[in-house]
Amino acid sequence: MAKKDDIPEELPEEFSAQSPPDNSIEFESVDFDEAQVPEDKSSVFFINLKGKDDLYHAYMPYIMGGGLFIQTEKIYTLGDEVFILLKLMDDPEKYTIAGRIVWITPKAAQGGRPAGIGVQFVGEDTQDIRNKIETLLAGALQSDRTTDTM
Repeated sequence: MAKKDDIPEELPEEFSAQSPPDNSIEFESVDFDEAQVPEDKSSVFFINLKGKDDLYHAYMPYIMGGGLFIQTEKIYTLGDEVFILLKLMDDPEKYTIAGRIVWITPKAAQGGRPAGIGVQFVGEDTQDIRNKIETLLAGALQSDRTTDTM
């Protein structure tokens, strides 16, 4: 379950935030190349998916090119472009992903689903991150368990 914290005006050398109330994801210092981060930091999500369960709940395999659901109550519009700075479990690599909002779950959605956005991976390097995620989720993608979106 990916969640976004407020993004500061200036991008800090290290990103550090408190854990969300449900403690499902821990945010920690993650270094990224500042040259890859757009100037409009309101469209940047720092996501650290600590475990396979968090990744399963956030991943959207049915979106062409793959995507992630990010819990947020901030208002976005379909088609908005965003960036995800992603750390996956124990992988030492950090991924910078360009994305487009293709799904919106409003507050108080039926079924108790969390508010948030679905971000489709776009760009040249998306197949690599999709392959990495699907390898980490091996077999779980056929599960009947619910996710944050379905």
